[in-house]
Amino acid sequence: MNHWSWFAVASGDEVKFYRFGLGGPKSGTRPFETLRLPATADEIIYSGDRLGVRTGRRLQFFDSTRRFARMPKYDFELPEGTSELVFAGNRLGILTGRALRFYDISAGYKQQPEFDFTVPEGTSELVIANNMTGSWLGVRTGTTLGFYSINRKYRPGPEHVFTLPPGAEEIVVTGPLLVVKRGDTVSFFDFAKKVLQQPRLEIEIEASGLPPLDSLHGTMITFFGDSEDGLPAEIWAEGNNLRTEVAHDGGVVVSLQLGDTLYTFKDGSKTGKKKWLGTGLGSMGLINQIAEVKANGIRHGSREINGVEHHEFLYNMDAPQAGAVAHISAETSLPHMWISILNRADDTSSRLTMIYRDLEANVAIPEGTFDLPEGVTFPEGAE
Repeated sequence: MNHWSWFAVASGDEVKFYRFGLGGPKSGTRPFETLRLPATADEIIYSGDRLGVRTGRRLQFFDSTRRFARMPKYDFELPEGTSELVFAGNRLGILTGRALRFYDISAGYKQQPEFDFTVPEGTSELVIANNMTGSWLGVRTGTTLGFYSINRKYRPGPEHVFTLPPGAEEIVVTGPLLVVKRGDTVSFFDFAKKVLQQPRLEIEIEASGLPPLDSLHGTMITFFGDSEDGLPAEIWAEGNNLRTEVAHDGGVVVSLQLGDTLYTFKDGSKTGKKKWLGTGLGSMGLINQIAEVKANGIRHGSREINGVEHHEFLYNMDAPQAGAVAHISAETSLPHMWISILNRADDTSSRLTMIYRDLEANVAIPEGTFDLPEGVTFPEGAE
C-alpha cells in the first residue's frame, strides 16, 4: 500500500482504515479495510507496512503491504515494564523506565536491541519524524521538543529544539509536518529539513458534542453565474438523497438525486430524464456533502450570519475539475450558502450559488419522498 496515505480509526475491537492520496482516487466515507483486533488488545501502532497489536507483553505484527493480513506475520515478546512503543523506520523503539531501546525489524524481529538511548529526566512524550535529512526522535520535556538524530547512531544531545506553543495538548508528526493541537486550534509547522518556529498553516476544528445532521427540509434558491434572479425550490435531504421541487409553467418540476444519479420529471409527465453525476462531491446527496466538506475541507475562519455563527469551508478534493465554498452553521451544520464551481477542459467555467432559507434540521422525512414515481420512465441516455 505504498501509493496511499492511511487514516486509522479504532472503535471497540475493530480498526478501520480510510485511504487518501494525491494524483489518484480520493478518500471516501467508507473504510477501505477493517481489521478485527484480539478481544484483549491493549494498544495498536502503525508504520509503513506494519500494524502492531499489543496484548500484555505480546506484540503481534500484521503485514499490510497489499491488504491487511488476518493472521500475524511476527510475534515479539516485550520486556518487563514496557511503557511506550514507537516506530522509527525499520526500528521498533521500546521505552522501559528512561531506557529507550531500538530493535531492528527490517528482516524479522530480533529479541536483542540494536541501540540504547536514555531519555532526559522529565520526558512526557515521544514522537518519530522522518524528513529529507533522515529519521528523528522527538522528546517532549515541559514546553520544549528536542529532536535527536537516529539515522545511524544515537547522539546524546538534540540537534533541533522546538518551543511548543502555549497550551499544546497533542503532538503528531506526519511526513515533513509537525502538527500541534491546542484547544480548537491545530497548527502545522514545516519540518522538511529543520523544524520552523512559525506555523505554515493554522486551522480551527469544530467543537464536538453537537448532534449530527441526518436530514433537513427548507428552501434553496439557486443563482446561475452572475444572475441576480434566483430559482427557488423546496428541498428535502437525507443521507445520499435529495429531492427538489420547483414551480414551472403552472406545474412542478421534481428532481431526485439518489446518490450518483439524478432523475428529473414534471408532474403529469410519463417520461423523465436520467443523468449520472459522476464521482466526487457532486455524487453525494446534500447531507453527505456537508459531512464531506466538514471532514476534508479547509476551514477559513468564521462569520456571524443572521445572528448565527457559521464556518467557511473551502473544498478542493475534486480539483482542478471542481471546487466548492460553503458557509455551514457551527451549531446545527445547516448550510447558509454553497458555491459550486465547475472547470471545463476548454478553460471555461460555470458557477452555481445556492442560498438556503428556513431550514429545519433532523426532521422526519415523509415516506416515499425519495421514491421514483410509478408510470414514469427514465430512458438510459436521456439527459
